Amino acid sequence: MSKTDELLKSMRLYAAQNYVPIIRPETERILCSIVEEKKPRRILELGAAIGYSAISLCRCMDSDGRIITVERDGERAAMARDNIAKAEMGGRIRLVEDDALTLLQSMDRPVDLIFLDADKSHYIDYYEDCLRLLNSGGVIFADNVLFAGLVEKEGEAARKHRTIVNNLRQFISIVEADERVTSRLIKTEDGILLITKR
Repeated sequence: MSKTDELLKSMRLYAAQNYVPIIRPETERILCSIVEEKKPRRILELGAAIGYSAISLCRCMDSDGRIITVERDGERAAMARDNIAKAEMGGRIRLVEDDALTLLQSMDRPVDLIFLDADKSHYIDYYEDCLRLLNSGGVIFADNVLFAGLVEKEGEAARKHRTIVNNLRQFISIVEADERVTSRLIKTEDGILLITKR
């Protein structure tokens, strides 16, 4: 097992023990296969948490690939920064401690792939800026879009989940109707919406 594999294994264990949401194993495998196929030069990740997926993505990219990742929680951002340093990927991964929407609106340099894994209730707010930044043929990989199955469940969600569920339903509908993109809903783990810009 490589040093990076060992680090990722320890990070997954930490996340499970401390209720930190990180990418699930099958979703990670699918994301990595897309990165290996599409060979993006620049990736934007919204929602770094402790840095697990940024490190995993970096490992799947070609050596000239770069990642910008954003995390608004100061404690998690500090852990992510430490983990990225341990993985010796600080030269390829830039961590920004900020709100995802604020970062999106301030960016103008195009990217080839966006991993959307921040606040689920705001996917709908991120969408237009994500499309604006995405190169033609680029991919938005939106994770957790089925939100524990509640998005597909008939009827109104429980009050504590209602905003997230309603916003995710609306997000999926907007994407599916958008002629600027093609999309595919993958019903594995917590649900992935794969969006490709025409």
